[in-house]
Amino acid sequence: MTTETLVHAVRDGIARTIAVIGLAGVALIHLLDLPGKFQETPYLGWLYVALILGCLSVAAVGMASLLVEGSLVAVSGAVLAGLPRPRGLRLVHA
Repeated sequence: MTTETLVHAVRDGIARTIAVIGLAGVALIHLLDLPGKFQETPYLGWLYVALILGCLSVAAVGMASLLVEGSLVAVSGAVLAGLPRPRGLRLVHA
């Protein structure tokens, strides 16, 4: 194993570790907010469950870009479909 290969392996390991910690943080934040979302807007509660499961599975597999794109599509679809918005969510119109 050359020094360059070792440097790349270490950088890759650090990047993956940071990504897993970030995904775990996203899952934890949404898990803590989950009970309130189920009471306020149940469909967002279920989207939170999907996001939490997605974060945990992506952290195991390492396909974070698919999770981000899927989350954007789910939230955009909910807004465009006219589903009820949680209190305090305001959309800015240009």
